[in-house]
Amino acid sequence: MLMDILTLINEILFWLALYFLLWNGYFLFFNKGVPNIKTAPAIRNHILELLKADIAIKNKSTYRIIDLGCGNGALSRQIAKAFPQAHIIGIEISLPSFLHAQFIQKIHKLENLTYIRTNFMNYNLANTDAILIYLTIYQMEALGEKLKNETSPNTLITSNQFPLGAGWEPIEVSHIKTFAINQDMLYIYRS
Repeated sequence: MLMDILTLINEILFWLALYFLLWNGYFLFFNKGVPNIKTAPAIRNHILELLKADIAIKNKSTYRIIDLGCGNGALSRQIAKAFPQAHIIGIEISLPSFLHAQFIQKIHKLENLTYIRTNFMNYNLANTDAILIYLTIYQMEALGEKLKNETSPNTLITSNQFPLGAGWEPIEVSHIKTFAINQDMLYIYRS
């Protein structure tokens, strides 16, 4: 009886280990080593409130939002639905994530949403009203430099979980209760 339980546990551990190995391989080969993790709903809602306030303050006929490393596009789709007067651009380098985002966007017929497959470090961020970031800590220093050089004054920048590098100081750090592991901080900046 004990031997059967140990054998079962051993088999479960084997399959879990194989699953995690294949999962990591997927991210290494298809996502440039970056996991595709959705922004927690509570953080998405907070970002929507920030955007709503910023749109009202700026009172522009065209409001431009860029979602860097948009993954499958869940956040950018939600924003496109909430703000039909805005133009949202999702930047994603991973082909599977990009194709998934485009497919779902076509189903929802969101005309104010565009996905671009490129490395966001090569994309010009000038003339943008808001920039949304949920990347790894390893990209934040170089991205901070890029944002210093390219953003217009008063651009709203949000960063999920990790602060920007290159001397950026947040105007606010929101601690947000979520059910998502490692998603409880939102750093808010103005250029």
